[in-house]
Amino acid sequence: MKNKQNPSEYYKYREILLIRIINLIIDIFLGFLIFLLLYFNVINLHYISEKAQIFYGTSTLTSILGTLLQNPLGFKLNNNFTSFIGSILVSILDKWDLFTNTIPVNNSTVLNFVGYTSLLGFSFFLSFVIDYLRFVTAHVTIIYLFLKKICTLFHKNMYSLYLLFNGKKWNILKLRVDTNYYSNEEVLLGTILFTILIFLYPTIFVLVLVFGLIYLIINRIIYLLCVMEKIILYTPFYIFFIQPNCNKYISKGFKFTKYEVGEHELLKRYPTNSYLLLENIHFLFFDKIKLFINIFLYFKNLE
Repeated sequence: MKNKQNPSEYYKYREILLIRIINLIIDIFLGFLIFLLLYFNVINLHYISEKAQIFYGTSTLTSILGTLLQNPLGFKLNNNFTSFIGSILVSILDKWDLFTNTIPVNNSTVLNFVGYTSLLGFSFFLSFVIDYLRFVTAHVTIIYLFLKKICTLFHKNMYSLYLLFNGKKWNILKLRVDTNYYSNEEVLLGTILFTILIFLYPTIFVLVLVFGLIYLIINRIIYLLCVMEKIILYTPFYIFFIQPNCNKYISKGFKFTKYEVGEHELLKRYPTNSYLLLENIHFLFFDKIKLFINIFLYFKNLE
């Protein structure tokens, strides 16, 4: 029911409701279009899934790990340390293979179900695709986080040993660097540990770099899909359907127009004089494009 005491609030919530309705219609329409493309095999999810497995599959990651063990591009890595880290990564991949064999996530039934979700809307379909990608690439995330944690431990220990050489230490309670005096035995032990970490660091750095690149590509693809989902859900497409004579909430501004009595129908009943007529500036199509662009430029919550 229209609120006569506060018409601006009425038009505000009416515009918000219309924006949601228009977005829902566009969402369902795009979802139905995607379903038709999948149904007539214009977009083949099975083919895309098979090709994507070449990038993140366990066999590919195992071959990459085997290549790194053979000192690629002239990098001389520590064989014992690389074999130790490699055995852990291979164990993770073996456990993931066992899990995927128990719960097949790449079979036709799962992919067909993902395709049928497009009937509920394009954003619903994108949500399932995003969750599916995160699930089937979970082993890449686990490996990357494991290597990143080891690299972080290397950095912290190397920094602590660097402070030791300078007669300092990190005060955990006060969160600052304090001066400290070390014995010759402590300095000698620190030197040995620092040397070991320096020679082992290239190995862990190469592993983090390679698997981090794979993780980054997967993460950016998921990020783009998330952005597409937010665009479908929150983009005010209703702006393009606003009619100038029906727009009572979004305004470009006001203008004053000088009228003489008799020139305007609304002024005929008033005494003879000149009047300033206050009215909205017409919201043209170019103004709609400009407003649409500004929404994306200043919408900081879009991730």
